[in-house]
Amino acid sequence: MSALLEKIKEDIKVFRKERKTHSVTSLQTLVGELNTKEKNGLVITDADVISLINVFIKNNNATLSVLSDQGRQMALAAESILLNSYLPRRLSGADVQRIISENTFGSIKEGMDFFRNNYAGQYNGGDVSRILKESL
Repeated sequence: MSALLEKIKEDIKVFRKERKTHSVTSLQTLVGELNTKEKNGLVITDADVISLINVFIKNNNATLSVLSDQGRQMALAAESILLNSYLPRRLSGADVQRIISENTFGSIKEGMDFFRNNYAGQYNGGDVSRILKESL
C-alpha cells in the first residue's frame, strides 16, 4: 500500500480526535475512492494518490470559480489547502534542467519515462518535454 495513503489514514485518526470534521470528511472521500480502486484489483501507489489529489483540487478550483456562497467558497479553499499539503514539492525549471543534465537520455520518450517513473506528480509535463527537446 502507498506510504502516502497510510499517512492520510493516520491523519484522519488525528483529525477525528481533534474534531476537525471537515478535514476528516475531505480525506475520507479521497480514501474511499482509492479503496474502491483497490477493491477492483488496482495496487495503489503514491502516484495514484497524488493523481487523485490533483483531480480533487482541480474540481475544487472549478467549483470555486462559479460558486457564490462565501461560506462554501471558504470550505472548498480550506479543503484544497489541506489536499495540497499532501502533494510533493513541484520541480522548478532549474531542477528539471539539473536532472536532465545529470542523466543521459536517447530520446524525449526515454526522458519522459524517467520523470514519470521517478518524479510522478512533481513536474509539469510540458516543461519537461520542452527542456528535453532543447537539450537533445
